[in-house]
Amino acid sequence: MKRAAYLFSLLPASLAIAGNLLGDGWTVGATAFLAALAVPDWWWKSRTTVGDEGVIPEGTLFLQAALQTASVATLLGGIVAGELRGWWIVTATFSTGLALGAGGLTAAHELIHRRGAFHRWTGIWLCFLAKYSHYYVEHLQGHHRNVGLADDPTTARLGESFYQFYARIIPQQFWTALQIEAERLRARGFMPFGWRNFVVTSTALEWLFMGALLALGGWVALAAYYFQGGIGRFFWEMGSYVQHYGLTRQPGHGVDETHSWQCHSVVARWMLFEIVRHSDHHCHSARHYPDLAHREFSPELPAGTFGLFPVVLLPPLWFRLAKRWMGDAVESMADARCCSPIYQPVKPKSAGRP
Repeated sequence: MKRAAYLFSLLPASLAIAGNLLGDGWTVGATAFLAALAVPDWWWKSRTTVGDEGVIPEGTLFLQAALQTASVATLLGGIVAGELRGWWIVTATFSTGLALGAGGLTAAHELIHRRGAFHRWTGIWLCFLAKYSHYYVEHLQGHHRNVGLADDPTTARLGESFYQFYARIIPQQFWTALQIEAERLRARGFMPFGWRNFVVTSTALEWLFMGALLALGGWVALAAYYFQGGIGRFFWEMGSYVQHYGLTRQPGHGVDETHSWQCHSVVARWMLFEIVRHSDHHCHSARHYPDLAHREFSPELPAGTFGLFPVVLLPPLWFRLAKRWMGDAVESMADARCCSPIYQPVKPKSAGRP
């Protein structure tokens, strides 16, 4: 694999922009392109590590941010100007949202893990485009600490369908982020839910933006913006679902490579900033994405999010295949000396709130 291959991740947003500008059948371009990746996602594999050298890996992240911003802007501009009409508004919204989920939120994930303020704020902006700013807090201070535990909303329970998972994590992730910020502020002597609370402030800004959009662009523009963000998050959370499905750890046991699924699909690695090498990411969260590597004892998925998308949407098929893949992983780890139990049922917390 070559570093220049990461530039392919810019194609969905570029196609979405072209569709928003040209209208009509062009609006399905990004959706069709991403759907076509499902087949090679199953069979084209590589375990090599690319290495984080040169300007392309870093530059691609910021190009992604620029293109995603342009994609959303051209969608809204096309609707307000009347260049996108009728059914083509729906297809343009779908393509823009899928491009945001596949490229924008994966870039955001990488950027918020960086130490530089400019990197992190760029990542937060990409989350903002999906009405998902609280992810910045929940992911870094919640998920990475609690992955595999019952307290972690993003760990999919064994036997939990994606639809159940998605309905659960929407309120739980927000509530978790809100409480993390509140606890941080209480410890510093500030009001827990005041303007210093990042979740409160960022959510208010999201709603202010949508209010301004309603006033300036009308209900159709507001609906398109709202749903493109939801579609993007739907795609992104499907990746979270498969990367953590059924993998748990006991309280007090540190995070190791058995607590996340990994995949070596070349297509997914190019397009999703190596996020499918999720086990190594959780073991080394500060490691830049081109440096993520194969982990010997991690359970392995046969395809990335593109190939698994239609499988996950059919829960009986997903459960059957996931059970087989888990069994194969347990057998391959049978003679490992330091692995925790790879999976077991985890029940959600019984508290009344999310």
